[in-house]
Amino acid sequence: MIKKGIIATALCVAATTASADVVGVHGRVGAWMMDYSGEFKDLENNGTVADIEDDLGFDGETVGFAEIAFEHPIPLLPNIKLAYMGIDTSEESRLDRNITMEGVTFLAGTEVKTDFQAEIYDTTLYYELMDNWIQADLGLTVRYLDIDLELRNTFFKTTNSLSTPLPMIYANAQFDLPLTDVYANVNFNGLTIDDIVTYDAQAAIGWMPLTFAGAELGYRHFVIEADDLEDYDFDLTLSGPYLALKADF
Repeated sequence: MIKKGIIATALCVAATTASADVVGVHGRVGAWMMDYSGEFKDLENNGTVADIEDDLGFDGETVGFAEIAFEHPIPLLPNIKLAYMGIDTSEESRLDRNITMEGVTFLAGTEVKTDFQAEIYDTTLYYELMDNWIQADLGLTVRYLDIDLELRNTFFKTTNSLSTPLPMIYANAQFDLPLTDVYANVNFNGLTIDDIVTYDAQAAIGWMPLTFAGAELGYRHFVIEADDLEDYDFDLTLSGPYLALKADF
């Protein structure tokens, strides 16, 4: 209750003292060169733990992402940011041990192919706490995860699906280096509740040679750990550098 009170107070103060002076639109599109790690287990069908790297052969991959934010000068009304990232990959591996999913056992020594699709949608409502050479935002993100994991070999195929919303605290800070077009930015979404721990942290250096366009180089680390979420245990980490183009209007 104390934490909720602190957050609510901060948001109210932000809404009345630090709203944007004019209407603005901010966007980013980029490529994230990420690596996978983690585990996955089907609880409902007495499944075994499958390691994403060691068992299923997942390695690095580059995925695209995009976001757009709308800011305005209306007090008490939050700004809004929308973001999307999609993953669609296939991997092949030879199992070193038996893996059971959805009641099907894939035997050690056999070849399996894994198809992994994930779509991540973010809707963020936030207020500006500061808006000068230091910019600071605080708000709430609702992240919707839609994940499908399919294992198959010559004889069997299993499909594991997970769709769930995750509310997270959102914080963003940017520091403009005086007398330059360079800035540093840190961005964080996070939640710890019951048996779910998730956070998505980004840190970047950007360059805005034009008032309305620039580029950003950063590092992103996304973690989600969940016990018995829609009958699954999973531990997924995506991390690596990214490069993005940025536009401000």
